[in-house]
Amino acid sequence: MQRRTLRVLLGLVFLSACDDEFKPETEVAGLRVLGLRASPAELAPGQTAALAALVEDPTRPGQKNTLLWLGCEPDPYQGRSPCSDTAFLGDPTQLIPVADGSAPQLPPGMSIIGFDDHAAYSVRADLFGQLASSDPRRKDGTVGQVVLFAIGADVNPLGPREEMEAVFEKVRNRQIPSVITLFRLRVSEDAQPNTNPVLGELRANGEALAPGATLRLASNKPTSLELTVPDESLETYTQVAPNGTVETKTEQLISAWYSTSGRFEPGRVALRSGTPLEFRPPDATSQQPFPEDRRGTLWTVVRDTRGGQSWWELPFFLCDERQPAPKVTAVETQSEGLVVLRGEHLSSVLDVLIGGRALERGSYSPVRDTYEALLPVGTPAGEYEVVVRGKHCQDETLAQHYTVHPP
Repeated sequence: MQRRTLRVLLGLVFLSACDDEFKPETEVAGLRVLGLRASPAELAPGQTAALAALVEDPTRPGQKNTLLWLGCEPDPYQGRSPCSDTAFLGDPTQLIPVADGSAPQLPPGMSIIGFDDHAAYSVRADLFGQLASSDPRRKDGTVGQVVLFAIGADVNPLGPREEMEAVFEKVRNRQIPSVITLFRLRVSEDAQPNTNPVLGELRANGEALAPGATLRLASNKPTSLELTVPDESLETYTQVAPNGTVETKTEQLISAWYSTSGRFEPGRVALRSGTPLEFRPPDATSQQPFPEDRRGTLWTVVRDTRGGQSWWELPFFLCDERQPAPKVTAVETQSEGLVVLRGEHLSSVLDVLIGGRALERGSYSPVRDTYEALLPVGTPAGEYEVVVRGKHCQDETLAQHYTVHPP
């Protein structure tokens, strides 16, 4: 029953979204699929990868998006796949239920592989079974393909068919946004498979941003950004050249940047290339108005040259020099993991760093006139320096230290 209902749902999505285009603008102003990742990044026959997607829609904060996943078996012989068959994708009527209500048949080699955050791509163990053990195609590999459908609504795949049809009628009329994205992952018997890149720290104007902290931006000038990566993220691999020689290459990492407002110059850079990247925050003009609460979000998606992906999501705040400097007189622990600050002008606190790491889920309580946040789980026992980061773009290192006691 669930499989049949999902097929009905997929048919409606194909019909509604086949004309949509994925536009690569850096400003995220609606439903966008910014990244797709398989873990592990490369599969061998018989293995399974967990799939994840970076799907954002700032116009619907806190609301659910529905994700539908289709997978197509890799073809090591001719490289064909129904997931990239433009004739099939251009004729979504093949997925609409027939007159008697029975579910349509998906094309050979295509299957439903996930819903929302639960999706996995598996490769059968005998994929290269008809190739000789010495056949170079075993190491060169092939690609598996995944199609992701993102819908800007909460859709119950087990709900009444009439309810789903009503939702997708709105999708057809573009009252509900939807996006289709195609993703490929390599399948091979290579002894050195690709891995997803590991990301390092973010530097703003040359200074490392503390883990978990909000990026503060001056509203009247650009901020230079640099994303670092450890050496192991720049993997080396071998490739057979057209003349038959074996070449050793080093991966290149490309970072693509996105934001809810403002703009990047440029929008994509090769990491460790020396190319400068600047983020220009909104300037309060009609084209780039200030966010109502002076807050926004940055995303960076890093792709390597063999298909691996990793990403970061980072909140930002546009500094407000009119805000008074917070004056903290006491730092207390009221319950396990809850850190409470007392003093004056605590609504001007943006972040609090303890031991160089930002407290989590921090907020000002107007009822208690306190700033409250959670100590990151796993913080080692010890005595730590406390730094209060203000919304006016200034920091204060407190004379009082904070002690984390052993559990």
